[in-house]
Amino acid sequence: MSATVSSPVCSRQPSTAHSPAFRALVAGLDALATGAGSAAELRGDPGSGKTWLLSALAEEAHRRGIRVLMGCATEYQSASPYHLVADAFANPLGDRSGPPSTADPAALVRTLAYGPFNGPDTAAAPRTDQGCEFLRAVNGLLRDWSQDGLLLIMDNVHWADPDSLKVLDYLLRQRITIPLYLVVAQRPRQAAPRLRGTLAQGVEQRTVRRIELAPLTPRQSAALVGMEPDAPLLRRLHRESHGVPLYLNALARVAARAGLNEQSAAAEPIPVKDVPEELAARLLSETGALAPEELLVLQACAVVGNAVDSLVDSRVVSHVAGLDEPRTCEIIDTLSARDLLRTTDEGPPSMVFRHPLLQRAVYDDLAPCSRIKAHRRAAGARATLGAPDHEVARDVERFASQPLPEQAALLHRAAHQVLAADPATAVRWLRLALQGLPTGPERGQVLLALATALASTGALAESDEILLELLDAERAAPAGLRSAAVELGARIRAALGHYVEARSVLASGAGADPLRAAGGDGGEHVAVLLLQGFIDLLAGRPPAREEVDEALRLAPRTADPANLAGAYAMDALHAALTGDTARAAAATDLAVEAVDQLSTVAHPEYLAAVGWSELILGRPASAERHLARGEAALRATGQGYLRPVFLLGLTFGRIGLARLDEARDTAAAAEAAVAESGLECGLAKTVASVSGVLGALTDRQVGPAAPLVSQNGHWSTLARLWLAEAAQLAGDHQLGLNLLSPVASDPTLPQLPPAVRPRAHELLAGASAFRGQPAAVWALQAAAAAAAGPAHDQAFALTAEAHLARQNGASGRAAALYEEAAGLLESSEVLWARAWTLANAATCLAESDGAWRAEPLRARAEAITGRAIVPEPVAVPRILGAPLPHRPGEEPVRRTRGGVALSVLTDREREVATIAGAGLRSREVAERLHLSPRTVDVHLNRIYRKLNITSRSALVRLMAERS
Repeated sequence: MSATVSSPVCSRQPSTAHSPAFRALVAGLDALATGAGSAAELRGDPGSGKTWLLSALAEEAHRRGIRVLMGCATEYQSASPYHLVADAFANPLGDRSGPPSTADPAALVRTLAYGPFNGPDTAAAPRTDQGCEFLRAVNGLLRDWSQDGLLLIMDNVHWADPDSLKVLDYLLRQRITIPLYLVVAQRPRQAAPRLRGTLAQGVEQRTVRRIELAPLTPRQSAALVGMEPDAPLLRRLHRESHGVPLYLNALARVAARAGLNEQSAAAEPIPVKDVPEELAARLLSETGALAPEELLVLQACAVVGNAVDSLVDSRVVSHVAGLDEPRTCEIIDTLSARDLLRTTDEGPPSMVFRHPLLQRAVYDDLAPCSRIKAHRRAAGARATLGAPDHEVARDVERFASQPLPEQAALLHRAAHQVLAADPATAVRWLRLALQGLPTGPERGQVLLALATALASTGALAESDEILLELLDAERAAPAGLRSAAVELGARIRAALGHYVEARSVLASGAGADPLRAAGGDGGEHVAVLLLQGFIDLLAGRPPAREEVDEALRLAPRTADPANLAGAYAMDALHAALTGDTARAAAATDLAVEAVDQLSTVAHPEYLAAVGWSELILGRPASAERHLARGEAALRATGQGYLRPVFLLGLTFGRIGLARLDEARDTAAAAEAAVAESGLECGLAKTVASVSGVLGALTDRQVGPAAPLVSQNGHWSTLARLWLAEAAQLAGDHQLGLNLLSPVASDPTLPQLPPAVRPRAHELLAGASAFRGQPAAVWALQAAAAAAAGPAHDQAFALTAEAHLARQNGASGRAAALYEEAAGLLESSEVLWARAWTLANAATCLAESDGAWRAEPLRARAEAITGRAIVPEPVAVPRILGAPLPHRPGEEPVRRTRGGVALSVLTDREREVATIAGAGLRSREVAERLHLSPRTVDVHLNRIYRKLNITSRSALVRLMAERS
């Protein structure tokens, strides 16, 4: 009859009726209406909403006219015999004063539990010598009061006194034959072993229904705090609350006070400086019953855990608490049994607080002077135990406002250790270290480290100011320090968009601190030359040829293989951007071989040069590998502000690999990285445009797509090319024309690097054909640009010729050209082009006599992209009034005076097309039709095929035409 139910609470409002947990509880009330009794166990961690649900259940019982008895155990009364049971039976009877009549069962229960008394201040000691009589009295009372149905709620049973637990054990071991609904609520981690066993037996025998309050799902968290499920802030709140309603509500209030909105980024934790007062009081009430030593150890745990990701090291705790380690471990076990501390599920066994908010509440409750002393002891204990510097530093910063020189040195080392993962903490420690280093050579090293850390947090302007201070104040500093400061200063200036100043910084550094003097093996000089090339890349222009040649001449003489890899990479980039395609291919091969042999990447910009060269040469898979490796190395070298350079390249590589959704997400990450990094060069402006266009193309547009910034340089022109590729795959050919028109005033496309011109000509030929514009000029230019080029360039020329043939009505010839192009692309990394030619070949075959061969080609295209690619028919058949092409076995799309006919669609497909054609997203269509978003997407793919369209924007246009 009964069953285990696992369901979390989903709302704090009277919408409880929509909660599976509440519905499971109410099922017991429904059974009472038939005269049947039952039992249920409500289990959940602290803050999961047990008491709230029980109150709602009691209200529902009152509404139905069912009598309710409700007892609640407390830790302070856990030693009072029968307190929980007596509390439940006394509730509906009012005051306990006055001489009770033993004829009254309720009075008998009170008398047995507390003894006779004449008032609240004269109660005798609780009685424990009449257990059997007590159980009979309870049975009699339950039988008398349950004649019309009775709900008996026992809350916080994990704190119940032993005698009350015996009563509950007695009641739960027998099948309930009277109209009684017994509900037991408790924390599973603190439950009494015997009662836990009895309940488990009841669940197994189906006499007890178990209701688990599991952590909230993200959607339930969103309903609780009133946010959208996919909002970045909601994801943060859900993750940090562990899905516990109590903590979720508290963190939501903290976020609101901090001014965070739903779109706040999800990377950093919610800034909890003070636990909300009402929550702190509730959490600290659990510590009130602790013995002095237990409280001392818990406070020590809060100090120690506060230093290292909440993990508790018993050795350090014992030192902070002033107790020996065995005694400390005993107390930690006690605190764990009380569910104040828990064992971690991952890694080696360690203790953590039940929730960081509990730890923060205990920590904040500690007196300030006591906290300082505790952190000083903790720092000493960690150092003695050989803990890493970054663990010791978290204690040092809490007691050393003026650190000693050795403490400043420790903070400096610790900042270096955390720079990659937590640059903000590195900045904080380095600022503190400077307080202990007013003068001396060590101060220069700390200033350089601070400038690096600030740049990693996006504070480029402040980083630049510190470097100026360093170069001005430390003129007598070692050459290595000045060289590092000069190079970092040049990178920062370039990232801020001050390219001339960046080169000037390098030139002034060379004069003052002979960077160009070929000291040693000349490695520093090569590094400067390569940095100048990277500055040119940021500026959107090719590296200077003479500097690349000098780097190539000197690099083999150095002892650093990274210099040779960098020289090859800059040579490849220059050749790719300036039109020497053969040299670019050869240099790229050399650069790839060199960088792949490097075990560590001290100069991620070399990987950027390699990756961008590969993109231009049509090697998106290789480019993705190198750009991803470089992006991962940036944070380790304190250059996180350059992530947009790599992420934009990864975006274009994923377009080339026909992964539009991934490209969209990568572009959004690049846009967020620009905001975080403070990058202000021309690349930053291009990133925003790319993210907006891809968001619109993939139907995830939040706002209007930003127009591509009109600017000279390769960032803008290359972005137009790859976005046109994305537009082609998405079926928006007009957007492709709009994107390329600024660089297409001269049919030879001189603004684009020669290596990409054949593909640009093909894009223009296809978009022109599909939009009813002349395609011949672009087909001719594609053939000229691809002459003597690699196989994929020949494929682009054939594809452009196929577009022209198709526009001229020669579907059979077009199909043959498309298939030939697909064959040339078989071993190419340019997957979007292979999928595009296969899809076009399939469509042309469906138009001609080769319809039976169309479906396998279409399937191959869809296997590459993971989505349907159904190229729109060219404009000429529409002009001639010919029927639109259709897939074999499908009725051709018919157009009427009012637009496209929907008779080829099923009833459900017409419903989906009508709603989606009005501009609604899949989730909104799903909600209206009571379908899943995935089912809607399946219907849309079928609709696109039947209507010979490839995108939602095309569907919107067709539906607008129809109406």
